[in-house]
Amino acid sequence: MQKGIALIGMPASGKTTISRELAARLNRPLLDVDQWMEAHEKRPLSETIATKGKKYTLDLETACIRDHDLRELILSTPGSIIYNDVLDLLREKTHIIWLDVPFEVIEERLAPDVDNQRGVIGLKEKGLRALYDERTPLYRKWATHTIDCGDKDVEAIVLEIAKIAMP
Repeated sequence: MQKGIALIGMPASGKTTISRELAARLNRPLLDVDQWMEAHEKRPLSETIATKGKKYTLDLETACIRDHDLRELILSTPGSIIYNDVLDLLREKTHIIWLDVPFEVIEERLAPDVDNQRGVIGLKEKGLRALYDERTPLYRKWATHTIDCGDKDVEAIVLEIAKIAMP
């Protein structure tokens, strides 16, 4: 069995879009952890965070990762995955690919979401810049591969990841 591919990165870095394209290209199953959590809770992620809190939401992320066979999966993780205790497991079973997107691009993509409907853990308390600065070294630490997404389109990113997964 082949290692899975886990995409990590900031909210709005393209994990969902790229994971869908990658799963289709490589003909592998896709697990979008945010979507799994919304289906599990039967409500938007932002509501789960607001009503049950950060710890519950992080525990739910962990449960999702632990409950799936990660080999061969294409995994779209929440941006907050780097606060979890599943990163050793991800590193063992997957290629952890950090989609490194410049702050200005993330800021532009998240600008319409002034009410944090995406459900970004820590955004309201810390603000986007502080959250980006806090998470970037953690993504760098845990990534087995980094994709500089600054000036690449989805197709170029997918091809680059495919080469990593299928050497």
